[in-house]
Amino acid sequence: MQRTQWGSRLGFILASAGATVGLGSIWKFPYVTAMNGGGVFLLVYLAFTFTLGLALLQAELAIGRAAGCGAVGAFARLGSRRWKLLGYSGVLCCFLVFAFYSVVGGWTLGYLLRALDGRVMSDDMSALGQLFGQYVGNPVEALLTHALFAGLTLLVVVGGVQKGIERAGKVLMPLLFLLMLGLIARAL
Repeated sequence: MQRTQWGSRLGFILASAGATVGLGSIWKFPYVTAMNGGGVFLLVYLAFTFTLGLALLQAELAIGRAAGCGAVGAFARLGSRRWKLLGYSGVLCCFLVFAFYSVVGGWTLGYLLRALDGRVMSDDMSALGQLFGQYVGNPVEALLTHALFAGLTLLVVVGGVQKGIERAGKVLMPLLFLLMLGLIARAL
């Protein structure tokens, strides 16, 4: 069976950026930065990103290109059979990341619905905290928004590389950039 390829370099770059820049960049990273030394933490983070992170990215791209198959098959083909465990650990890691992000994505959809009806338009932190408590305290609604997010993700993945992931990245990454600019403007 012929493996699908990226349709364009831009599609690959946007999909790769989408895999690394997401919800964590908006809400988690600024919090962790502020709680762990601010600028010093940022310098250490950037140092690790441009040394270890860049080296791992290049290694992953080289292995994927040389093997031309998925993570498990690539490590089995390029190493020994024992290396398959490393491929399985990569798949497990992706599953665990999705388990986390699908919950946060479901919360995001839940808050989007609340924003559309005006319930989150408040400066009262205790009221917003109570609203979140009511939302997560309602298991039916929380599970429905989680399932909706997981279903939307499934639609993108089922579309394949070009018609799913690449197409979604070309729409969602510029949208994320515009949202970030809006958040920066509002914060200023």
